[in-house]
Amino acid sequence: MLAAAAGLVTVLGIIALVVLLRTVGDGIPVVTDIRADVGDQGRVEFSWPDPGIADDDRYQLTITEDGIASVPALQASTRFVVDADPGDTVCLSVVVNRNGTAGAASAEKCVDVTGG
Repeated sequence: MLAAAAGLVTVLGIIALVVLLRTVGDGIPVVTDIRADVGDQGRVEFSWPDPGIADDDRYQLTITEDGIASVPALQASTRFVVDADPGDTVCLSVVVNRNGTAGAASAEKCVDVTGG
């Protein structure tokens, strides 16, 4: 009985490890070091270095402007420009999407838009 319980625990441990490795070890790169540059009239340009995406990978962006989130279409570019009003706070996080599977999200980068 004790041997059967130990065997069951071992099998469950192996299954959990396989599931964890499939989830974490998917090889989808994570975006880091997002820059935000505010230009004339509230134009914000976000950019980031390519973390080593594959040809078919795309960036999935989440833009939050004054607490309202939007997700534009997937893109291949490491640059995204948004127009904001002076006084707005604009934030961006980026996820690499591989064949419909999203990787881990980048840290959110926020900028306060000034000027007028």
